Amino acid sequence: MWNAAELAEKRKAARVAREFELALPHELSPEGRIEAVRVFAAELCERYGTAVDFAIHAPHVAGDIRNVHAHVMMTTRVLEDTGLGEKTVFERENKWLLANGLPLSQIQLRDLRQSWETIANAQLAREGHDIRIDHRSHVERGLEIIPTEHVGVQATQMQRQGLPVDQVAMDDASAKLNGEHILEHPEDLLTLVSGEKSVFGRHDIARALHRYISSDVRLFQNAFAAVMASPALVMLQGEQVDPLTGEVSPEGSVAKVD
Repeated sequence: MWNAAELAEKRKAARVAREFELALPHELSPEGRIEAVRVFAAELCERYGTAVDFAIHAPHVAGDIRNVHAHVMMTTRVLEDTGLGEKTVFERENKWLLANGLPLSQIQLRDLRQSWETIANAQLAREGHDIRIDHRSHVERGLEIIPTEHVGVQATQMQRQGLPVDQVAMDDASAKLNGEHILEHPEDLLTLVSGEKSVFGRHDIARALHRYISSDVRLFQNAFAAVMASPALVMLQGEQVDPLTGEVSPEGSVAKVD
């Protein structure tokens, strides 16, 4: 298929494929991940009339075990009976789209993100998970917490080898800013956590903090204490005592108060 896509282009530097990288909820089963990506790929085919290929990548052995993701490749030309035809509307310039009364490229991309949110959340619900994903950016949600960024393959390999990587240094600086912001506005972190799960526990809060702030132990502890003391947090279930062993479990269920 991709050989045909290359032959369809006249310019050597022409784009032959459009790639979408999807972060897959690690809570999904392997079968559920495949099904969700398959549905998204089918939607691309139907919406743009293209050929689509995808591959699901497992996390690197030295990386985060939750980093399951998919690479979805879509042809830049419409698939016709005689082969690949004209460029899809996704590849058109905004000037052309406006002249033809079609959605601008950024609107198309937003719609695709929303579609993936719907597909992924539907699969999560089918498998009985309470967690949900949100396609909106932090800015769109009114949050000042700096989001995490995907580190490229080359940068990741350099980091594992102990080599300096500028992107990682910037991430550390952003993480420190996040920690300071969460100390002052712990409700912002609760908004992120409650956007995924309506009822959550201390470990969910700790995991979110680990995602958005640095490895500074003192900063982590202070931020965790600030979140747990937030008036926006309501305890639904306190410490659990095992009736057989008498062991006390500190994990309780909590929720955010709007």
